[in-house]
Amino acid sequence: EVTASMPSPKPSNHFPWSRDKENINFNTPSIEIEQHSNFDLRIEGERVLIAPIDAFDRFFSSCSPYTPNAHQDWFNYEKIQNTAVSNLLATIVKSIATMFLQSEQPVYIINETSWDAYIHHYLVERGWGKASEIDYDESTCELNASLEVNKNLPFTLGMLCGIWERAHGRSCRVELQQKNETFLVKIQSFLLYQNN
Repeated sequence: EVTASMPSPKPSNHFPWSRDKENINFNTPSIEIEQHSNFDLRIEGERVLIAPIDAFDRFFSSCSPYTPNAHQDWFNYEKIQNTAVSNLLATIVKSIATMFLQSEQPVYIINETSWDAYIHHYLVERGWGKASEIDYDESTCELNASLEVNKNLPFTLGMLCGIWERAHGRSCRVELQQKNETFLVKIQSFLLYQNN
């Protein structure tokens, strides 16, 4: 006998950056979404997709067993036991950064206040997440920031890397460390001689 009721899917594994919160409210003005032919959605001329973050978290969880076990020279996630999770996070971050770099969004970093404006415009207003406690060294181009522990973290970090690479015209190196309810991130030039 065929039944119409399907069992609920098994809960997905939680990542170190994922946790359930009632509501993440960024208190931002609403953005204007334009609808075009063939149901394309665009923000400021860029094609966008609107999807619930929980769906992505579940998708990432499903993909984690298939993540290649490759060493990522540019990405260091301190104190993580699971190499597959670290590689999955690095893959997502690189993909989001590449997506930003293939857009035509301008970035001109002059000092620390420039970062606040770009983070608000490119991340907060578009739902990519937010970064706080920004510290930027103009001489070394090193960016230090604090990110909240939430399911948006791979997207937030990817956008930060994309913005950094667009601003400096070079590949970045990322160091990520979890401290209680936040992640501390350091973004600097991938080539060591450019960090001095």
